[in-house]
Amino acid sequence: MSANTETLKTREIHGVPVNIERPAGTHYYHPLYRHEAPMVFEHDYGHIPNTMQPDGGDLDALVGPHEDSKTVFLIEKPKAKDPRQHDEFKVMLGFHSQDNVREVWNKLYTKPNLQNPPMTTLHMDEFKKLLRNPDLSAFKKLGSIHALQDLGLTSCPPPFQPSAPTPN
Repeated sequence: MSANTETLKTREIHGVPVNIERPAGTHYYHPLYRHEAPMVFEHDYGHIPNTMQPDGGDLDALVGPHEDSKTVFLIEKPKAKDPRQHDEFKVMLGFHSQDNVREVWNKLYTKPNLQNPPMTTLHMDEFKKLLRNPDLSAFKKLGSIHALQDLGLTSCPPPFQPSAPTPN
């Protein structure tokens, strides 16, 4: 998120603060794609402070309706112009299933090359361990979900990749 974006409120999900900059219902025109339809945020969107990513911004987070969920979905967003390259991570909090996260993601990111990116699930305790890790720089430099395992998150499963559609 941009450093000059105004925080409208802060939500805390299991002790993780999320500075909300685009509340649910916001229509947002991305600066690079102003000629296209706006992104419509069905859920609060913001960032987790003091969690700088390789792109220089904090970890972006989308907060869903189930704040009781202790499952964190970490999405590896590809670059829009080259989907084979990693752009940044998006954290999905307050969701119960990968299917629900994928549905919300695909409605928000409608470009075909941004649909169905790799996703990893973490328990909230593991995610908080990641946020507290003093060697978070390794995670930032590698810029990949696979870096989580290198940081000692042994319960981190391999990234979820949707199966290819079957031809009719």
